[in-house]
Amino acid sequence: TVHTIAPDTHVQKAATLMIDNRIHHLVVMEEERIVGIVSSMDFVNLVATERLK
Repeated sequence: TVHTIAPDTHVQKAATLMIDNRIHHLVVMEEERIVGIVSSMDFVNLVATERLK
């Protein structure tokens, strides 16, 4: 199963989807096009960056 999210999906919802499904990547879709991929490493970087501020 490929799990997808919209570009405007809230970070919390995306993280919860990844945790609940034990996955490390989400495909970002806009209409019928792939516009990006979010990885668990993106969340690690986000947390690390926020802690450095």
